Amino acid sequence: MQPTITSLQNQRVKDAAKLRDARARRKQGRIVVDGAREISRALTADLMWSEAFVCEELLRDGDDALLAGLAQGGAEILPVTRGVFAKLAFGDRAEGIVAAAHAPSRTLVALKLPPAPLVAVLEGIEKPGNVGAILRTADAAGVSAVILSDAAAELFNPNTI
Repeated sequence: MQPTITSLQNQRVKDAAKLRDARARRKQGRIVVDGAREISRALTADLMWSEAFVCEELLRDGDDALLAGLAQGGAEILPVTRGVFAKLAFGDRAEGIVAAAHAPSRTLVALKLPPAPLVAVLEGIEKPGNVGAILRTADAAGVSAVILSDAAAELFNPNTI
């Protein structure tokens, strides 16, 4: 494992912290996934992970499996202090892991649907949290695909994820 990052001025920390901003996510072509549950679910999506910032004193039982999955998916595991982690965590989360991945491309051309699909179309959704709630509900209801149209909310906003 790498040496512990202690400085808020570390370039990797600064770049990852910028991922909270949509413009920076587009510019870097990366997204941030914050929290054990979210990372666990994202690991099933075959993302190309770039790095995971880990505050070891905040880790919980079972987080070793998440770290192994992130490493297997290409993430460099970077230990950080509690202060550095606070800069990276979204909101007041303190689950010990924040990971960055390359933003997946989602296009209609690449959409693969089963026979007789159920597709939901969201238009004009403004709040990322609402998009996230709708996506979780659609998944639970067996919806094949959700298409965002004219959405002010970004699909890969940390509140959506």
